[in-house]
Amino acid sequence: MASQALFRPSQLRWLFGLTTCLVLALMALGGRLYVLQVQRHEELKTLAEGLTRDATVREPWRGDIRDVNGNPLATSHPVKRLCADPSLIRNRQWDVARALAPILGRSETELADRLKITTRVDTNGVVRTNQFVDLRFEATLEQWSQVTQAMAQVRFEGDESVLPKREKRFWNTLRQRAIFGLDSQRRSYPNGQLASHVIGVVGITNYTLHDTWIRELFGVEGIEASFNKQLSGVRGIRVTEKDRSNREIVRFRGQDAEPVAGLNVVLTIDLVLQKILEAELAEAAAKFRPENAMGIVVRPRTGEILAMANSRTFDPNDLSASTVQHRRNRIITDFYEPGSTFKVVSLSAALSERVARLSDTFDCEHGSWRYGGLVLTDHEHYGNLPLEIVFAKSSNIGIAKMALRMSETNFHRYVRGFGFGSRTGIELPGEVTGRLREPKYWHKTSLTRIPIGYEIGATPLQMVMAVSAVANQGVLMQPHVVKRLVDNEGRTVVEYSPARVREAMTPAIAKQVVQAMKTVVSTNGTGMKAALENYTVAGKTGTAWKWNSTTMRYDKRYYSSFIGFFPADDPELCISIVVDDPQSGVYGGQVAAPVFRKVAEQASHYLKIAPDRGSLSLPAEDSRPPAPAMVRSFPATQASGSVRPVNIP
Repeated sequence: MASQALFRPSQLRWLFGLTTCLVLALMALGGRLYVLQVQRHEELKTLAEGLTRDATVREPWRGDIRDVNGNPLATSHPVKRLCADPSLIRNRQWDVARALAPILGRSETELADRLKITTRVDTNGVVRTNQFVDLRFEATLEQWSQVTQAMAQVRFEGDESVLPKREKRFWNTLRQRAIFGLDSQRRSYPNGQLASHVIGVVGITNYTLHDTWIRELFGVEGIEASFNKQLSGVRGIRVTEKDRSNREIVRFRGQDAEPVAGLNVVLTIDLVLQKILEAELAEAAAKFRPENAMGIVVRPRTGEILAMANSRTFDPNDLSASTVQHRRNRIITDFYEPGSTFKVVSLSAALSERVARLSDTFDCEHGSWRYGGLVLTDHEHYGNLPLEIVFAKSSNIGIAKMALRMSETNFHRYVRGFGFGSRTGIELPGEVTGRLREPKYWHKTSLTRIPIGYEIGATPLQMVMAVSAVANQGVLMQPHVVKRLVDNEGRTVVEYSPARVREAMTPAIAKQVVQAMKTVVSTNGTGMKAALENYTVAGKTGTAWKWNSTTMRYDKRYYSSFIGFFPADDPELCISIVVDDPQSGVYGGQVAAPVFRKVAEQASHYLKIAPDRGSLSLPAEDSRPPAPAMVRSFPATQASGSVRPVNIP
């Protein structure tokens, strides 16, 4: 009775209905909260972070490339990456375009179009307005100063004082933050084309990181490529939160890692010697008009490359003015038939095997000798000559007869021991192995042709390192162009020490080969034009016919070369000069030997190398070096990758 007095039936129904609605509402709210906080937790968390969190990637400073004395060969300069935030410009893009067009040298219409607001869907599925537009990648600091001054002058056409606070805030934000500059860098090469094949060049890569476009330098040639990781450093990143006005909330700053600058690469290259070498190669190229002229200066005891150059070169500051062919370092990417310079290896092998002595006499058949169905020729009609004179006068017949005293297997082993058929390991990209076939693939005449520098493919670097092994008492060294890595404080992080590869011959045998090589640069030899006034030179001339893969025969085109070292009995430098297809002059003693002499004279003066002899009167004319032998031809094969080697028979 009491309950009936308190609630009438209609009230009970109303109360029940209200309670039911509340329960259902709470259940719906709980379900919605479950969906939002449990099922869609990660999705909404990512969405919230995308709207408030900002990640800024900081580009590290790229290290320098320097010569052995610290002179900059490649360096970076600070520039500004000029950017705009269209969301802060809104519909005032024409005002901004008018202010910036004269500074950037672009039309107002083009700039205004870039500054328009657009939308995109990011990787999280969030629709965003464009808050980042590149206007110029490499604006100078002076241009950046002009931009900030021009933006400060952007004004509302009327009286700004009567504008609402919100509009005033918009104009202040437009002037101060709509255009911004990111710290960046531009790579430059202060010496132009000097040592460009060693230094290399950088390219630019673009990619996204944390939904931000990154523009970064990376090496594509030379040391810039092979030491790209060390030069690049480690990028930094700042992760922070921003308010709805796009301002950073400093107290919510999270990850804040400073970029780590790249290391500086110090080369073994000496800028002065590089200038000397390139100048002499350029003079030779002007005189003989070859396809290319190549030169290398090496310290035999350490394998350090002090200079390396091609006459066909390029300026890394202006790649548009060169072709891919000019940028290829043919000293390591191409192999060729070395001709008579390879006789240094053959003589070393014969003396090591004790199958011949320098005093042994060989019949040179008066310039023509048939063996294995093919005729081998000399440039002169020599008769019986001691081996030392055979080598000095570069008799193909005499050297071939000497080689026949060895077995194919033993001779092949010595050739491999000098580094042929494998990469030298120099710290430059694109090096090829050359070509050295196994003895089982040799022909009947191969043991008479390979010893005189045919049927074998060698790079100019392989040849100069083989001759350097003779200069280094028989020890083959690994060539290198990088001396150390240093940080910006000048502290050495990594030091690269000379690396011994193997003993190619004993010191006693090397001494005998040096004696024979000294005879080459004498009145009895083919390399008289390489002789120096105050130094004894040991060297070898080379003249090899070039194989034409189209006609499948040798053309009347040549590789003319000379490789030598001095002082002969205590060598400081080994220098190689290779002239590819000279149009005037043919033989190595005429074309390459004088270039060697000019480079050696200047290098000895610069390095203050102690003389080992007095003055020397040079003859007026050089005897002609040996003509290439008529040998059987074998088609060339591709070296590796996309690098096209010189055609070698």
